[in-house]
Amino acid sequence: AIIGNADLYKSGKGKLTMNDGNTDWTGNIYLSEGTLKATGGASFGSGTLYLSGGVLDLSSKAVANDIVLSDDACIKGGKKFAGSLDVSAALLTGTSVNIAEGQTATLHGGTHSASLYGNGTVIVDGRVSWRTGSITTAAMEITGSSARFTAQTKGLVMNSKKSSIVLSDGGTLISQGKISAYALTMSGEDSLLDVTN
Repeated sequence: AIIGNADLYKSGKGKLTMNDGNTDWTGNIYLSEGTLKATGGASFGSGTLYLSGGVLDLSSKAVANDIVLSDDACIKGGKKFAGSLDVSAALLTGTSVNIAEGQTATLHGGTHSASLYGNGTVIVDGRVSWRTGSITTAAMEITGSSARFTAQTKGLVMNSKKSSIVLSDGGTLISQGKISAYALTMSGEDSLLDVTN
């Protein structure tokens, strides 16, 4: 097990597999190249994961670390992910990533090719577009920003009976695919909903 607050830096094209049980490790992890793989929910301790490249393989484990993505990177095996996600103007690729209840995925920009789902909230804080994949979280908030879904995506299908989309202060949602939610709120000036399919 890893103990203490030292940070870990993963670079190079190889794969680093982290054993489970690092509950007493509070250091951050910086991934820039290659693959970083979890074998359990406590593989990465309790620090923040900073991604500037490479592949983060969560291996469908209940990893609860917060993830900050600052450059193009891939997240795999995120169906039991339990932390928050913060994405700058980068390309998020990979498979489906769970956004758990009480957690958020904040998107500051970029064009993405991954699916976000779960009972959490997606916050759009910049010009965001979805090339493939979908968003099926419980809530989406767009304030003074824009989100665009191309015809190749599965659109924005929010199936929860508590699901909501909030557009405010010029928030814009444009979709060439399906949009489905139980509640839509638009407020402020210049908010826009545009659906073509």
